Amino acid sequence: MQSWPYTDLLCESTWPGEPVIGICPAQRRLWSKRNLIAIECFRTLRAERWRDFGGNSPRRFEFFPEMPFDIVLEVLKYLHPLDLLHVSRTDRGFRNLLHSPDFDAVWRTSFATGPLPQCPNDITGWQWAHLLFGDHICQECNKNKALPDFMILKRLCTRCMSNSLCSSIDLIRHRAHVLIDLIPLTRRCHGDKDDYYRALVVEAEPVVAKYELLALQTENGDPDALAAFVREREHIVQERHKAEARAMKWIKSMTQQRQDRDTENRKRIYAIIEKQLEAEGHDLRDIRNVMSRFQDASRWSSDYSNLDTLSGIVRLSPKRRNKAHSTLKLPLLGQRTRRLNEEETDRFRVVFRAVTKILRLRAASTWIWTPTGEEIAKYPDFHALIERETPGIGGKNEHQSSDVILAEDDPRLLAALDTLPDRLDSEIAALRHSRLAMLPDNLVYYDQQERNGVDVFELATTVFTCGGPLDTEIHLPACCLVGWKEIGARHHYQGSYRTSDCGLDTTVFCEIASTAARALVKLVGLDPCTAMVDHMDALDARFVCEDCSSSEALEVMGWRLCLQHALEHTPQETGPVRHISSWALLSIEAAKYVRFREIQDPTHESNAWLCNLCPVHHEYQVKRSTVIDHVLAVHEITFPIEGTDFVCHFPRPHSPRQFPVYIPCNDYGLPEYDCDRCASGRPLLNAPKLRTLRDILRHVRQKHEVDPTEKDYTKQSFRLRSSREMIY
Repeated sequence: MQSWPYTDLLCESTWPGEPVIGICPAQRRLWSKRNLIAIECFRTLRAERWRDFGGNSPRRFEFFPEMPFDIVLEVLKYLHPLDLLHVSRTDRGFRNLLHSPDFDAVWRTSFATGPLPQCPNDITGWQWAHLLFGDHICQECNKNKALPDFMILKRLCTRCMSNSLCSSIDLIRHRAHVLIDLIPLTRRCHGDKDDYYRALVVEAEPVVAKYELLALQTENGDPDALAAFVREREHIVQERHKAEARAMKWIKSMTQQRQDRDTENRKRIYAIIEKQLEAEGHDLRDIRNVMSRFQDASRWSSDYSNLDTLSGIVRLSPKRRNKAHSTLKLPLLGQRTRRLNEEETDRFRVVFRAVTKILRLRAASTWIWTPTGEEIAKYPDFHALIERETPGIGGKNEHQSSDVILAEDDPRLLAALDTLPDRLDSEIAALRHSRLAMLPDNLVYYDQQERNGVDVFELATTVFTCGGPLDTEIHLPACCLVGWKEIGARHHYQGSYRTSDCGLDTTVFCEIASTAARALVKLVGLDPCTAMVDHMDALDARFVCEDCSSSEALEVMGWRLCLQHALEHTPQETGPVRHISSWALLSIEAAKYVRFREIQDPTHESNAWLCNLCPVHHEYQVKRSTVIDHVLAVHEITFPIEGTDFVCHFPRPHSPRQFPVYIPCNDYGLPEYDCDRCASGRPLLNAPKLRTLRDILRHVRQKHEVDPTEKDYTKQSFRLRSSREMIY
């Protein structure tokens, strides 16, 4: 008994309650030096022996020292290399026994007990087992995170590898290149592949020295020894490569086995948590969505570190379950809210598409005062299909909105769509009635025109504004609305694109602009009671405000700009009211001259045009040239007419489509003279180029090279007539 290697073994030094084949608890070891492959191999062995023992725990280690020595030796021959490695660590006696050269055959035989990489011939069995199952500790400095290298058969850290290895380039410098094939080389550095091969110095130097010695003997007439040495070393290197390939293949298989086992355990634990959360009233879709996101986020984010405790466990304890529930509670509520919002959005899209189909059937010219799909979706009958009241989580009769998917042929949706056209017409009629009620009572002719079947909103004297009543303290913006297209425009065309001064969403009748409109209508020779907006637009006359005194330039405007001019300047007057009824009408020639100098209509390059013959531009409006090309190509209309074949839905219906022109007014007078010599060769429709008297004289001398006379130019009256000259 005294000579046995385990006589000094104390039972207390083993791990009570654990089998002899075991590893230290995780809390007693550093994670950086743990060999996960050895742990996975140990778990596999424990599971196999659990089955071999019929589900009972193996006996403890205390019985082993009581057995005869020859039986102990016989038992050791049947152990796994990991078992032998653990037994050798129990005490010094077993260590000396198992590390002795006489016991090497037992180590090599043990690698045949399972699918393990066989031990190469140039290393002992216990060293090979240490490379496979030992902790990741450097063999030189005991530093952690030292991975094994199966080419140099060492476990070294990065610093020790730099000290113990040399470059293959330095090794063969000034030597035979065949040495590369005689020495095992590695490319591992920092756990990865390096850019060059390196060799272990203590292994390479003897090989180089012996090769040089045999090479010297070869020169003296003994070539067989060198050839035999080369074949021997090449065989060793080839066996080393094969051993490395077997070891790496085994490590990859064990790593994959560990990952698969962890995945299965994680799925089982997560399934338990999902079942418990579902029993608490959470929706299974929310649970799976959150769990799938947290499975990846738990390893990176400290906010989800409680879920990281679920990795690698076999049993879900109440403590771990409570931690997981506390981590998942708020994300589940957030996911539930997002899911309900997404489902509500999906139902809104169904309603919106169905409503859009109805709106596209209406005339394009009516879209500007028709509610949008978003506004129609807020109607009670459509709103009830989109939003549903959902009780609290865990409610007995909880009915989440996603349980019923809104289909396009839903009877409730179809019933609401059937009544939609009549409802839109009634809303437009109600809007017209509300706007009609804003007209002043003292203007009797509005009632007369209404009784005669005339649309009072198309009268040129029916002017509204979105700036509010005159007695407000808010600065009135220049927002004059004429015609039902502008007066009845919805806020999505009018309210969202107001001028910078406009801060109101109301639409009221503007008496100031209406008075100015009556003066302008009468000035052009029309009846204020019957003149329509289209009549004034067709005349396209130009006016000048006679209350604006300027010694530098005259502001020439169209009739819509005159209304805005009156609305802007009247509130600024402190004395008698001006800028309303004092206007001057330009002559035809002067109006042509002004129109020639005006800036192009800004709406032509704006995406504000749409075809009035089909709903192709319902969602996206286009430029004027694009819609004209569409009418020409699709509808085959040679001369498209604005207002009939295509219309403009400018986002700012109150904003002018033209800008004023400033005519210089100085000591030389107004540009009232036209050159007769130039007019003789000018087309009839072209606008004349009017000049002042000084400029026309200079023009005749320089261009026509004659002395100017009264026969060379004609004076055109700039102002045709003034409202001050007329009797109201």
